[in-house]
Amino acid sequence: MPDAPRPFRAPVWMSFIVVIMAAFLCITTVVLDPRLEYLYATLFIVAGVFLYIPFVHYSWVVPGMNAVTRLIQSLFLVVPPEDLEEDVLIGSAAKAKAKHT
Repeated sequence: MPDAPRPFRAPVWMSFIVVIMAAFLCITTVVLDPRLEYLYATLFIVAGVFLYIPFVHYSWVVPGMNAVTRLIQSLFLVVPPEDLEEDVLIGSAAKAKAKHT
């Protein structure tokens, strides 16, 4: 939502600095103290990037995955009612959270 009201707008150059600093911290950690765990983490991140492109960016759906999703939602009892709108669900979740605190 590019036109949404924001109390503070960060300049674009600030995000580039944050990315450069994060990359520097990650790379220096691996260079100064190389461990096998860092390879696992890197492979996990790279796999996530390669899975993001077809499934999220191009909205590719594996045949039968909707049935698997419904089954998992039913098993874990996380299926929202179909007749409620999203704002009602968010409001009821907020009320339930306030009730338990």
